This record gives sequence, structure tokens and C-alpha cells, in this order.
Amino acid sequence: MQTIGFTEKYYTLWSVGEPYEEKHYYNGMCVGSTWKRNCTFIQNLSFDLEIAKSKMSGEYEIDLELRGHSSFSRTISSDIKNREDYFPHDCFSFGIYEGTKIMECDNVWQIERAYQQEKSARRRACARRKLIELGVLVRYTWLDGNDKKNNYATLDLANSLNADKYFNSLEKGHLFKDGQKVEIEIKRIPSKSFSFKGNFGRTFIDVYATRCGKLVKYMGNSPADISSEKFTKVQATVKHDFYNEEAETKLINIKDLTDYSYMIHPNTEESAREIYELLMDGKNAPDEFLVNFKNGYKKLKLTKKDYSAPRELTYDALTRIGNFFGI
Repeated sequence: MQTIGFTEKYYTLWSVGEPYEEKHYYNGMCVGSTWKRNCTFIQNLSFDLEIAKSKMSGEYEIDLELRGHSSFSRTISSDIKNREDYFPHDCFSFGIYEGTKIMECDNVWQIERAYQQEKSARRRACARRKLIELGVLVRYTWLDGNDKKNNYATLDLANSLNADKYFNSLEKGHLFKDGQKVEIEIKRIPSKSFSFKGNFGRTFIDVYATRCGKLVKYMGNSPADISSEKFTKVQATVKHDFYNEEAETKLINIKDLTDYSYMIHPNTEESAREIYELLMDGKNAPDEFLVNFKNGYKKLKLTKKDYSAPRELTYDALTRIGNFFGI
């Protein structure tokens, strides 16, 4: 069909073909069709529409939306399905697992991606249930940066938010008496502790919570080996200080008061090997052994030179302990 189009200044002549169907496939499935027409540019006609009409012979149409100077295929309509409708709503609609059931997948990264990016609410709900089942997601009410309420959070985020709540609940400022030597139980807060490298080596800022709900800090290059899982009884000297014009309490000369000595009995190879393997793992290395042998108790004492780091024994010390146990 002859058609008059328009482009900027000129009214133009086109030859517009009959509609034809173009089928579309995805992973072997026909997902719909697009109907198109081929539009072939012939020539410019005139600056004036009436003059352009006078140059036409036979039947013709006027379509002023037909623009340009080069031929192309024009889309008339399409019934291609939305990608979300390719697969059942309990299956992934994209990625390497597309078409497979979300609840049967154990790839956390892919499930988290589906939870965040799937358009279908049912698919996102499936992904959320699976993440809860895997222990990655938990029910937790919190507000994001835009004060939007959320009812779920990753386990790491929930732990971080709980740590912030716990940190904010601690009593801060100048605590105890300045210069006082105290015996207290403290627990390290990893999310608030850090270190940095300066002109005199690495400086550690360790932040602790006391069992009685107070916040104290250590600043120096030789931090004590304090657990973040449980409270450790220590002896330390209190130092009042200020940071950014805010009062804070620091601990200096921290000494771990935990009794790490062991008494091993009855005298069996199994009990000795159990303690030896504990030492080989570098966990809770004792300062002293009191071992019940057949001819009486024998004591093995460890000194500072036996440690390569806090609670970590040197190879020579481990060899001596092995010889002592006879293993």
C-alpha cells in the first residue's frame, strides 16, 4: 500500500507491506508472536501536503507518524508473555536454576537474588521461606535508612542490629575511680573494636562490655586476649579520658585472672591425649599441668617463653608437653 509519511520538512512516499507474524521462542518454548509490516522508503514528495497528494496515483493512505528516510520493519502488535509467566510461581524465573523449584535449591546466593529481584510476590515469598529454613533470614522488625519498616533481616544484620542496641544500652562516661585497680568481668565487642597502623606500629582499640552493663576501652599495642563469646575475669587499672570531648573509661595493665590450670586424672592415655590435642589447636592453653601418674603427681609448669602469642604455645613447648605425657 502506497502511504504518505512525513519527516521534518518533506512529505514522503512509502510502500507499506502486509502484516506478517514473527514467532518468539525461549528455551524451546513459543512465548508469543509479534506482528510487523515492512516499510520501504521511496522518495520525497513535497513541502506541501496538497502538492504531495496531487502527485499520487491510485489508492494510498496518509500516515504522518511514518517518518525517516530509510526502510525498516514496523511493529504493529505483540502478545509475547511476560518472563514471569514462563514457569510456575514456585520456580526461579531467571538465572542458572530457572524453571526449577526454589524450595529444592540450597544455593544461598541464588535464593537471596530471587528474594530481592523476582517480580512475583509468590516467588519472593518462596525464596524468603527457603532462606528462613536455611537459617540465613530471621524474623526481625527494623527500620531502614528511609524509616521503612522491615519484618525480616539476614542473620548477620540482625546480629549487628542487636549488637548496636546492646552497645547503646551500656553505661558510658567516667566509670569507677580514676587510677583505681579493679577486678571486673569483661567481654569484647568485635563490631566496635578496630586497629590502625601509625608511626609507632599498630594500635588496637578494643571495646568491652562489663557484666554490670558498663562500657570500657583499651587503647595500646598489646591487647589482652579477651573473648567476645563469654565474660572474662580480669584485673586492670582505670584511666579516665576524653575522646571528641566525650568522657570515656579506659583500662590499662589488663591481666587475665582466668585459671587455666588442669588436673588430669585418672592417669589414662586418652585423657592426656585429649589435653594435648587441645593445646595443638591453640585453645585455652594452660599455664600449669598437675598430672596423676602411678608413682604420684607430677607438675609441668609453662613460662612466658613457651608462648609465641597469648594462649598459643611454641613448637618446643608442645614437644616438651608431648614427651611429658609420653605421646
